[in-house]
Amino acid sequence: MSIRTILLTGARAPVTLDLARSFYRLGCRVICVDSLRRTICSYSKCVDRYYLVCSPAQNLEGFLDDLEKVISDEKVELLIPTCEEALYVAKIKDRLSCEVFSSSFEIVESLHNKWTFYQMTEKWSPKTQLLKDKKLKPPYVVKQVYSRFAAYAEVIREERAIEDDQKNPKIAQAFVEGESYCSYAVALNGKVRAHSIYKVLHSIGMGASMSSLSVDDLEITRFVTEFVEKINYTGQISFDFIRSKERLYVIECNPRATSGIHLFECSPGLAKAFLEKSYLMGTIGKIYHEPITMLLYGFKQKEIFKKRFLKNILMGKNVLFQAFDFGPLFFLPLVLFEIFKLTLTRGKKLNEVLSEDLEYNGEDSCVLL
Repeated sequence: MSIRTILLTGARAPVTLDLARSFYRLGCRVICVDSLRRTICSYSKCVDRYYLVCSPAQNLEGFLDDLEKVISDEKVELLIPTCEEALYVAKIKDRLSCEVFSSSFEIVESLHNKWTFYQMTEKWSPKTQLLKDKKLKPPYVVKQVYSRFAAYAEVIREERAIEDDQKNPKIAQAFVEGESYCSYAVALNGKVRAHSIYKVLHSIGMGASMSSLSVDDLEITRFVTEFVEKINYTGQISFDFIRSKERLYVIECNPRATSGIHLFECSPGLAKAFLEKSYLMGTIGKIYHEPITMLLYGFKQKEIFKKRFLKNILMGKNVLFQAFDFGPLFFLPLVLFEIFKLTLTRGKKLNEVLSEDLEYNGEDSCVLL
């Protein structure tokens, strides 16, 4: 392994913290950047330097300049995007003076776009069509083509007209009853180098998992392996699945890191997967959760006093806690205070504040000067 200095974007996310810890344990020097002033990564002993950069969604040229300055000043050899800024990084990667762990923008965008992803995986997916103000036979799920965390997803259970959005079109996907599963993989030149699968125990509405059980699933593994090879993908890639009584369906794709990264428990083997030919599987049979998210949404969704919910909190592993790196958990109140302050000053919801400056919603949001 010759690469020693790694740059991680999206430092606000627990998945980025796990990756920083993995590279630190491998002996690499880790630099992190984000457009939020305080993040959990900025308090980690595993992060050598933290830089504030422009929001890629609001100032892509400034984001590019900021990244290039960090790369030059810190002698960065490899940049790894982690959150939705991965779309913007893919767009500008040929203008950066270091190696970038990403496929082409065209591939990454086609995976992020829910309609084009469906066209790539039609035989694996529930029947899906562009909405275009149609009256469709329920039940079905309406989603925006560009969206995240199921923030605008809605299950339609009775026949009615649904208004489309020309700027961000909607798709209608047949509703499938079943259990939710997710996978996360690191892929290099079409080969899976690290892979984890988990069953969703508790989620934020229809969206992101806040508590999960690590599992093994040969059918999911086969799908991921074959799909990644078919498109010769390089980068982090995650999939959402539904397993009905009849079969497995792939629902959507996130070409970035997701909670499946926690199943590697900050192993240096995960960092190796980005750098050399290796293969690592995530743990099996363990429960993982983000405790603040569990408590906040447990109250909001009125699950907090349910026996199963409390049991999973007690049995689950707190993904922020690592005995060798206590700073992120200790300083978490400061990070949360900063985020809640932004919700008040901007008059926006928590999920909007956490994602709006990184969101990619089509080419109009990805303009370089």
